[in-house]
Amino acid sequence: MTPKIYVTAGGSPVSAMFYDRLIEATVRDEAGQESDSFEATFDDRNNEIALPAEGAVLEVFLGYVETGITMVGRYIVDSVRCHGDDDGEKVTITARSADVREDMKEPLSEHFENQTIGQIMDTLASRHKVQAAVSSELASIKIPYIARIDQSTLIFATRIADQFGGLFCAQGRQIRHDEARHGKNFAGLTIAPILIQKLIAPIGTSRRIPARLTARSPANG
Repeated sequence: MTPKIYVTAGGSPVSAMFYDRLIEATVRDEAGQESDSFEATFDDRNNEIALPAEGAVLEVFLGYVETGITMVGRYIVDSVRCHGDDDGEKVTITARSADVREDMKEPLSEHFENQTIGQIMDTLASRHKVQAAVSSELASIKIPYIARIDQSTLIFATRIADQFGGLFCAQGRQIRHDEARHGKNFAGLTIAPILIQKLIAPIGTSRRIPARLTARSPANG
């Protein structure tokens, strides 16, 4: 099948040059409190690539021409790196997830008795006005008693995932608990990699654009 990527910046579609000059695009979907990221490298011959504005919000969709595309995340531009090699000048844009909401970082104390992981996640999701997506294997596990004391939703949900061999992440309008199955989706099906790539050995200088907002979560407590 034919890989396809679609990107918007500040709510508007990027220009045709984005796709014409794209060498490699990578989306990293991290578990727990690690920030997801998006990175794209471009052929910058003649210095024609328009650099994104500081703190620009990118929406990224991935998929295949034959089956359609799906939004994989919203990201805030973190840095722009100019480099080059024998093939010419390159620009690499790195952006971090914009999906971790501030209210999920706020500490709270509460406890749950004789509830399943699915029920607990539904309670947390309802509080933050998002949806809960929990794998069937984890959703049915009943926990006799569990308490959170001055812990954020991110830390508490990650703690539950760690205790029962799962993975937790907050993405888009969902908070998700899944089994730790490398390379598989919630249905247990293998996820085929989507790769648009030309290997680059970067050299030269870089310059950083500090983002107005980051999606780094507090350290696990």
